[in-house]
Amino acid sequence: MKTAKDYSQAKTLIYKPENKHCPHCGSKLKRSHTAWRKHIITLRGTLLVTSYAYRCPNASCPEPGALYRSTEAEALSLKYYQYGLDVVAKVGHLRFREYRTIRKARRILRDRHARANPHNIFLIYKNSKRAKNSYYFHSSRFPILFIVHTIGG
Repeated sequence: MKTAKDYSQAKTLIYKPENKHCPHCGSKLKRSHTAWRKHIITLRGTLLVTSYAYRCPNASCPEPGALYRSTEAEALSLKYYQYGLDVVAKVGHLRFREYRTIRKARRILRDRHARANPHNIFLIYKNSKRAKNSYYFHSSRFPILFIVHTIGG
C-alpha cells in the first residue's frame, strides 16, 4: 500500500507583494484573495508557501483590476509543480553536467531530503531541459543560473 506524504515538518512561509502601494495611483493595496498555497520540496526541506494577491481599492485607478503578487514567492517553484527551482537546477546539473541517470538523480535527491519518484524526476528533467535550451537560460538575468552556481553547477 502506498504511504501518505508527511508534511508535518514543513516550514510555513507567507508572502505578500513587495509593493504596498498601487504603482498607478499611489493608493494602499488591499488583500484580495489567496493567489496560491502549496507545499514546495526544496533541497533544504519542505515548505508550505502561501502567496496572497492584492488589488487597488481605488475605483478611479487606471488599472483597477490589476493583481499584485510577490515576485519572491513566484520565483520559488514552477507553476503547477511542487519542486523548487533549486531541485530543478540540481536535476539539470546532474543530467547535463554529470550525465547521471534518473535513478542516480533520485538517489542523490533522496540523500538531500528531497524525495521524488522516477516520474517526477523525469518531469523535472524535461523542465530543466526546456530551461537549458531557452534563450533566457543563457542570459545572466535568468535566476536558474544563480541557483545552479549556488548548488554546485
